[in-house]
Amino acid sequence: MKSVIVITAKLLLITIIAAAMLGYVYSITYEPIELQTRNKSNEARFAVFPDAASFEARTEDIPEQYRIIQSVYTALDADGKALGITADVITKGYSPDMNLTIGLGADGFVKGVILGAHKETPGLGAKAADSSFIGLYTGKPTDNPLTVVKNPPSEKYEIEAISGATVTSKAITQAVNTVIDYYRQVLGGAR
Repeated sequence: MKSVIVITAKLLLITIIAAAMLGYVYSITYEPIELQTRNKSNEARFAVFPDAASFEARTEDIPEQYRIIQSVYTALDADGKALGITADVITKGYSPDMNLTIGLGADGFVKGVILGAHKETPGLGAKAADSSFIGLYTGKPTDNPLTVVKNPPSEKYEIEAISGATVTSKAITQAVNTVIDYYRQVLGGAR
């Protein structure tokens, strides 16, 4: 009986020491990790809205029908004039948790789309991160929804799907359409 108590006490002591060490490491690494995350997000915003000088976080509550939108920033020029918005989106393609940053201009055009972290199939859906696909969105008008087609586009609102990855192509296009609708309906932009 005495040996069970000794073993239990030793295991408890080891657990307490391990938990304290993990807590200490977490406290040291939390701020640098948060800073790196903020920097990556800011870099993505500048990538999708290169004309902006800075970004200001919007604080409005995002309605439920736009739940894929995680955060919205107003893109500002050097004089503080609003140029449009960027939105951070998490949506589901072929796999869940596909992160996008989408830039929309007050002039009624998509400024850019960046695919961040994702779990899409290598060689298929992962091709969505290539500039040859993601660049198709830049310059598209926002006055009508974008659609995905399997052949080269014949209309200005069409995006050619990635061969073998139509689900991913449609998910990104739907995310862009959701942000366009949010910008127009909720924020009153680009009418």
